[in-house]
Amino acid sequence: MNSQLITLYHFTNRPNIELILKENNIKAGLYRKNGKLEKGLISLTTDIDPYGHGLTDGREISVPQAKLLVYGTEKDDKYFCVDNTEFCIRLSIPIASVILASSMHDKAELDLLEKTGHLPCSRHASTAELVHVASLLSAGKITGKSATWWYHKGDLALGLVQYDVLHKLQNGSYSLLNKGATGDIDLAPIQAPSIFAYS
Repeated sequence: MNSQLITLYHFTNRPNIELILKENNIKAGLYRKNGKLEKGLISLTTDIDPYGHGLTDGREISVPQAKLLVYGTEKDDKYFCVDNTEFCIRLSIPIASVILASSMHDKAELDLLEKTGHLPCSRHASTAELVHVASLLSAGKITGKSATWWYHKGDLALGLVQYDVLHKLQNGSYSLLNKGATGDIDLAPIQAPSIFAYS
């Protein structure tokens, strides 16, 4: 077996990081394959910049977007999407335990996923939105991220790999959270947003 290690990142939100740290495990989730949602993979990337990976990032959203996204937060009578980039788990894992996303999708599907990765608040991207993103990619104004995408099949036990937890700062950069003497990470000092379902 190939023992070479690769550094990969997994972005997530506050409730999920709490569950991951409690269970010491990242659970396999949903991914799109042949136009359908399948379950069983963990999405990872070599890219520490969360933009362009299809992750909602806590930005302000409209009422229609709020209803479409279902879950979100509210402050001063404004709606915000869930920040799925607030926390980042940096993993050092055997390269043999992961597969490139490009080996799981044909070119057309991968291209579509790359475009929709820049539309995190659009559950069903319109043709106009996709054409706009394609033009920005073509002009080099934004970067496609599909070449950085990897998958891990099944759950990933953190006790079997080296990992760190990072927290997003106000300026968008990430700061390492210190582990206590027992290896635990204390999230209590970081204010947790109140996430609820929009009706």
